[in-house]
Amino acid sequence: MQETNTDILIIGAGPSGLALANQLERYGVRYRIIDQNKERSRYSKALVMHPRTLEMMDLLGLSESFLQAGTPYKEINFRYNEDLLAVLDFTNISVSADFPFVNVIPQSRTEEILESGLGHARVEREIALTGLEQKEGIVHASVQKANGEETITARYAVGCDGAHSTTRDLLQIPFTGESEEVNVMLADVKLAAPKEDISLTSSDRGLVFLAPFQGEYTRVIVIDYKKQGEDFPEEVTLADMEDSLAEIYPETLSLHDPYWISSFSASHRQASSYREGNVFLAGDAAHIHNPIGGQGMNVGIQDAMNLGWKLAYTVQHHLNETLLDSYHAERAPVAEEVIKKTSYLMKGMTIKSHYGIKARNKGMKWLLPNKKVQTKITENMAQLDVNYSFTKFAKSFRKFTNVKKVQSGNRVPDVSFLTTEKEEKTLYSMLRDQPCLYLIIAGKGNAPQYQEAVRKAVEAFNSRVGDMLKPLFITFDEVDDPREVTDMNSELYMDLNGESNERLHVTPGDMMIIRPDAYVLLHTSITETDQLTKALVNYFGHSL
Repeated sequence: MQETNTDILIIGAGPSGLALANQLERYGVRYRIIDQNKERSRYSKALVMHPRTLEMMDLLGLSESFLQAGTPYKEINFRYNEDLLAVLDFTNISVSADFPFVNVIPQSRTEEILESGLGHARVEREIALTGLEQKEGIVHASVQKANGEETITARYAVGCDGAHSTTRDLLQIPFTGESEEVNVMLADVKLAAPKEDISLTSSDRGLVFLAPFQGEYTRVIVIDYKKQGEDFPEEVTLADMEDSLAEIYPETLSLHDPYWISSFSASHRQASSYREGNVFLAGDAAHIHNPIGGQGMNVGIQDAMNLGWKLAYTVQHHLNETLLDSYHAERAPVAEEVIKKTSYLMKGMTIKSHYGIKARNKGMKWLLPNKKVQTKITENMAQLDVNYSFTKFAKSFRKFTNVKKVQSGNRVPDVSFLTTEKEEKTLYSMLRDQPCLYLIIAGKGNAPQYQEAVRKAVEAFNSRVGDMLKPLFITFDEVDDPREVTDMNSELYMDLNGESNERLHVTPGDMMIIRPDAYVLLHTSITETDQLTKALVNYFGHSL
């Protein structure tokens, strides 16, 4: 194969591109990340980081930085004029999530934290993509730099270059969808009387979203039904915002010291394919939708976390293309569902008829106080219910093994264990160090009978695919000496509180394989180790 400048070329240094770079950095894969802008944007843009994305940041070892820089909110209030319709309470997900809140943080700060996680391969700025060509499995990217042109050769390239993606245009991938015919004004401003909660307020005249952040600024988003189409301001001013707020919001909001004022027309579009040869699309280059619910950046970051480990494994272990095919299969339906739900939500919150408004408000007051409904809605908004069990890749495991309660493709929440030295270690921290965890749930008495089968399964898999499967024995019993449970060259952890039973639904005699992005590859019985090897070899694209 022709020598390349790098293994992975990342085009665009927004949240998706930077999250992908952090993944590759962690694996020690060669990459370059380029961006056409001179510097990071100083504007807040995407402002909400949801619980599942915080879990992804935890996998990168960055969650604490995001929590320190952001403002957590456990509730979102929905109002109609002065009437409180409902409170969306994120503490409903606290049983299964370690971040039961939304973290409000400016995108500029998000990008700064993500870029700080990179080592030697910093973002190369003022470099614009001008051409793409693929020959014999190599990507040739033509770029324009301040001092001339360059052709970057890479095994793979990923377009993370936004809604107006040059990568997507050069690949001629259709970006289908439509405008939702809603014009939106937004500003980051100071309020004379600051608010302490996130709220979405509707009226007969329009919609107002308020989200305080960084202690002194508030994101104000306004949809004014009388300022649409030709009546929408050519360039939105603070006076335009205040004029609309006076008509929509039930109390006077005095705005001052604007940091950013902007506008946009809500629309939704999605790329017909997230892959063309060895070039991929992620984030806004692959999908856009209206910003209600704050889903966009979060979906993009999770695209990157899904793709990153697959690219790394393919490069490092010389896998064929099967694993990379799963990227589009898993992520495209997720974005499609987000587009559908945000479009419905936008339509529901911008109802103009008197009877429609009355029915919507009554429905919200009746449904949202129900705890089951609350939990379902918050899990969905938090993106905790995203799973890949519907794909052929997940379904293929069912052909090989007797799948247990937690199916292939389901999300894995974090779990705390104790070492035999009584030191705490979390599942997510182990995923940082040992991607593709092989959990064997064993008691003191029955572990020895599992060892030989586990040893053979690991050796058979690693000999065919590569050394990427780390066996970890988990016991619910207190153990002073690891040799009481296993003599294998593997680690032993104790779960004395049964947290893995509650969160992972595992019991003694189970085994579970966990992907690097904290999704289940397989959950079955320890007695099926031979079938386990076949299922994994098939998944990673090697013939038996």
